[in-house]
Amino acid sequence: MPHCFESADETTYVPRLVENAREAIFHGRWFTKVDGGSGLLIFNEHEQRYDLYRRYDDKKNKFQGIPPPGYIHLPTSKNPSVYKGRQRTHRYFLKFQPRTAPFGKGSNGGEAAIWRELYSQIDREFIEGKSLDGLDWSMPMYHSLDLVGKNFSATPGVDKIGIALLADQEILEKPSFISDGLKEGLTDEQVYEHFKEYFCTVACQGIIIEYQGMYWRILASHFGSNVLWNRDKNLTPQPVLMGSHE
Repeated sequence: MPHCFESADETTYVPRLVENAREAIFHGRWFTKVDGGSGLLIFNEHEQRYDLYRRYDDKKNKFQGIPPPGYIHLPTSKNPSVYKGRQRTHRYFLKFQPRTAPFGKGSNGGEAAIWRELYSQIDREFIEGKSLDGLDWSMPMYHSLDLVGKNFSATPGVDKIGIALLADQEILEKPSFISDGLKEGLTDEQVYEHFKEYFCTVACQGIIIEYQGMYWRILASHFGSNVLWNRDKNLTPQPVLMGSHE
């Protein structure tokens, strides 16, 4: 997933937008970026339920582009599965998480319970062929998500483990500079300064933007030490969790 701004290094933006990012910022859908473990729900037509997949980065290119059993390619989209950063190349796949499998190497029964709990949350959403966001779960589809809580990046604001669907994190009220910028036009540097000011008043890890089938990101931490995320992550509100609509 590309950044909207060019970078001076791995942790610092410069006030210059990358190609096509301006259109995404001003016309795309915004979502609060959640600090968790990225994954996907994929509908299993045979079982008529959702399977959980976790994003896996084949950094050392062990797969040579061919996922072994238990791994699959990312769904076809405009975002490439191979992403080149400044210092390393990311090669993303999805790793299937069985319902009964332990958490990882050296796992015990307590860690296996993590997956039972998460799958129980997923299954509770599967009610009469409808998800709580009104989507028809009887048809194959994907749900982008973050696994959150103490076992997944110690997500700020989350005391227990859970699932935060990307769709539930949509930012419906964008900052005023977006509407103003559409009318008046803003330079790249002005857009940069507006985002810097935004993250100094809004505590979050960043923003995910979807525009015409492509996803972009803007990370708060890349705007300097004064942004709230860098000063105190505990100021971050809890993300909207699966099941919280009830």
